[in-house]
Amino acid sequence: MKLVVLVVLIAAIAFGQSQLGSGAISGRVTDPSGRSIVGASVTVKNDGTGLQRAALSNQQGDFSAQVLQPGSYTVRVEAEGFRVLEQTQVIVTVGATAILRLEMQLGNISEVVTVEAEVDIDTTRTAEVSLVDRKMVQDLPINGRRYDQFALLMPGVTRDGRFGLLSYRGQSGVFNNFMIEGNDDNQSLFSEARGRTRIAGNVSANAIQEFQIGRGAFLAEFGRASGGSVNAVIRSGNNDFHGDAFWYYRDQNLNARDPLASFRPEERRQQFGGSISGPIQQDKMFFFLNYDQQLRNFPLVTEDLSRVLEVGAPTGAQATPANLQAFEAGVADLRSRFPGGQPGNAIPRNANQWLGLAKVDWNLTEKHTLSVFYNQLLATGQNAIQTPLVLGNVGRNGSDDVRIWSTNARLTSLVSPTQINELRVQWARNHEFQFGNEAPPQVFVGGFSYGRANFLERPAYPDERKFQILNNVPVP
Repeated sequence: MKLVVLVVLIAAIAFGQSQLGSGAISGRVTDPSGRSIVGASVTVKNDGTGLQRAALSNQQGDFSAQVLQPGSYTVRVEAEGFRVLEQTQVIVTVGATAILRLEMQLGNISEVVTVEAEVDIDTTRTAEVSLVDRKMVQDLPINGRRYDQFALLMPGVTRDGRFGLLSYRGQSGVFNNFMIEGNDDNQSLFSEARGRTRIAGNVSANAIQEFQIGRGAFLAEFGRASGGSVNAVIRSGNNDFHGDAFWYYRDQNLNARDPLASFRPEERRQQFGGSISGPIQQDKMFFFLNYDQQLRNFPLVTEDLSRVLEVGAPTGAQATPANLQAFEAGVADLRSRFPGGQPGNAIPRNANQWLGLAKVDWNLTEKHTLSVFYNQLLATGQNAIQTPLVLGNVGRNGSDDVRIWSTNARLTSLVSPTQINELRVQWARNHEFQFGNEAPPQVFVGGFSYGRANFLERPAYPDERKFQILNNVPVP
């Protein structure tokens, strides 16, 4: 299946609400008596990259700097007749606005007053949201290292069924919305995240800076779904070089025997990778590179769950003349798979994947910044359609593969001290395919069956291609 989606959106978002894949800083500038200062010059500077954003306070003394990359900022305020005020360590997080109260002191403009940030609660927010920051992603244990599973730490979020979907306040797991850097990260055919939940993740947890979890009362820009949302941002480089590496290991010695299995099969899972980031040019251009790989060998145990080998004789519908020949052929097929005709055999199965991501952030000019990243996934699985440890019908299985290519770009332009424009572009392809490991047809005899599953072959399950353009104009 091939699907081409073109989305062109001109958005006029209310003050302080343009936060898909970014954050904002806003506040009010006053004198010691609490009166608003009009026309104060406000400069917001990213402590890591040197990016600066200028703004002016309006008639109410309010200012806003929007579409900011999450991180630590210094806010500098200048006004005639007042000392310069610098507020340091202002933390910007994805999907949120840091609200400041900036009280300036009378004096010479050559004097500088430096204070640590005191951020007010954003009383304008109506959405129910939570933040999973970099420290939580890096330090908290998680089975499989799929970053969106950290949403289970939040109130009202539970698992939906056996396929690892998330349910927000009892809603079906197919009603959720996934966003990366403000762009769409959904698969349309199954209404899930790209690649679905069979893979370890379509973006490495090691590449995630932080993400916001929305549970209800969304703003329109977070819409599209009635369940919950995941609004994530990718790590970026800055003026310092950084590197990290990880390796996780698990084998059968850490597992209990499945109650349906007559033995405990060998299993080995390894997840490893790392990242490196730094400056290409100081205060100008930065890079971030990430690699993530999973090698998983987890044999599929086949047992005589239908007891056709134990009973040895057809019963019910299996004994009718029309079904007897098919039943006997199926039993002969099963016995050929079990050593000595006994149930309890391990069929080779694996689930391997490779992830690579590259990101560049470029301060083009004082008014224009560009951020581009490319992410690619290659996942392949032998006999991996069926994920339970024990299976009683080996015919309903086959290879399971996922390919994802995604390119995202964001151009942020300061049109004036009070107006900003954000242009986002995405091209992505999500190709999934499955092929059976048995010859057709699939034959059913009562509750017993053998042969290739009737839902195979699937050469495109799906093959979606997405082109997205969004121009966002926050209104001050």
